[in-house]
Amino acid sequence: MVKTSDKFRENAENCLQLAEGATNAQAALRYKRMAQAWSALATEQDWLDGYPGQSDRAGELAATRSMVCAIKMLAPLTSRLVRADS
Repeated sequence: MVKTSDKFRENAENCLQLAEGATNAQAALRYKRMAQAWSALATEQDWLDGYPGQSDRAGELAATRSMVCAIKMLAPLTSRLVRADS
């Protein structure tokens, strides 16, 4: 069974590939930011699943902040994708 965090990391890698093929700097930056957000979500998911990495309170707070930032960054993009599929 594939870990959820691995799926998130795959999404990050896909975003980086899209950034490499972007036709302008603005699109490339957007894809790179999305990759960072997916990577942050992967790290948070590993922590939630009990994998080693961030066991202290400072790590927990950093992971929570990263996840909140990632969600804020991805939410508008995800809602656009959902509407496009409807």
